[in-house]
Amino acid sequence: MLVMAVLLLAGTAFLTISSTEDQIAENQHASVRAFLLAEAGLHRAVAQLSANATYAGEASVALGGGTARIVVSLAARQVCLSKDVEVVASVPVRGGTAAARLRATADQAVYPFQWGLFAADGPLFLASLDPSSPRAKVDSYDSRLPPHVYPHAAGGGGVIIGARGGGVAVHDVDIVGGVVGTLIVSPPVAQTIGAAIDGPIDAPPPLPEPPSAGWAPDPHVAASTTWTLASGTYYFTGLTLGAGARVVSGGGPVTVYVRGDFQAGDNVTIGSEPGEKLSLIMNSGAVAPSEFRTGRDFQFFGSLYGTNTNVLFGDNAVIHGSVVARRISGASAPMWDGYPCCNQKAPTLHFDRAMTTRAVCTYGRFGIRRGTWREILP
Repeated sequence: MLVMAVLLLAGTAFLTISSTEDQIAENQHASVRAFLLAEAGLHRAVAQLSANATYAGEASVALGGGTARIVVSLAARQVCLSKDVEVVASVPVRGGTAAARLRATADQAVYPFQWGLFAADGPLFLASLDPSSPRAKVDSYDSRLPPHVYPHAAGGGGVIIGARGGGVAVHDVDIVGGVVGTLIVSPPVAQTIGAAIDGPIDAPPPLPEPPSAGWAPDPHVAASTTWTLASGTYYFTGLTLGAGARVVSGGGPVTVYVRGDFQAGDNVTIGSEPGEKLSLIMNSGAVAPSEFRTGRDFQFFGSLYGTNTNVLFGDNAVIHGSVVARRISGASAPMWDGYPCCNQKAPTLHFDRAMTTRAVCTYGRFGIRRGTWREILP
């Protein structure tokens, strides 16, 4: 009898342990399912917002054998109509439910300034016909860190430049970093880089014109004058800056949209260091390409986005920031593919890593803002 009792007790214990392990495994499986459903709820919210920016969420929506509650609210920190999204997903499990909660911020923005120079639909020419010192160069720094003024005593860091679709040509320019894109086989000047990384696949998105924008005519800033812009957003049909003109911010961020062409004379400066990093957004839609052309000794502090804009820099241009355009080249002969290709002194680029967090508004398509997706345990 004693032996039977011991065996019965042991069997009961084994059955209990087995049942408990089954329950633990089931709970873990349900928790994973709940987390995946919460992820699905986030993507559902982003899709709904892209279709209707006033979407406020859903009290209960069936998703993959479970349910989700989606709450959408206006974010405290606004970047291109930012919305906070919270999703609580639940799946049934023996004895109750398993739940997961995710939060993220969605906005109508892209963050394209991971490149120093990028030609989205044409060639990138960076060519100096005059190889004498000082040579044009490409490097990087971070204006958020002291000292703010480039160059630093220790020299600059690396940066990536490249082109999608049109190829890359580099001649007598010192590059700290890498070049992405197919090397142009027969450029008008010899390549002085050994190789490039395979071309990028993804293209920066085209942008619709800002809704309800009131477009002002070209202000035609006179030569040798300073044009001060108060913090805010401006819309111009074109922009012409006379020789020696300066464009500065009166305090706070400035965004300038230009629908048509941009023309700058010699010795024009836009922005300054530190802090006055203007955002210049050129034609990026499906209409005829626009042109951004500068004279000699152009200086630019900020970001330029124009995926349907041909950028032609004059000699000795210096960029403290980032440029994303349709094609990028010099403004001097020889010609290549119907455009001038080169400079006596090619542009010098000091890519500002602070630009990597700068948003460009898409006006319609929502996405989840980088770094905001996190799990909240219920």
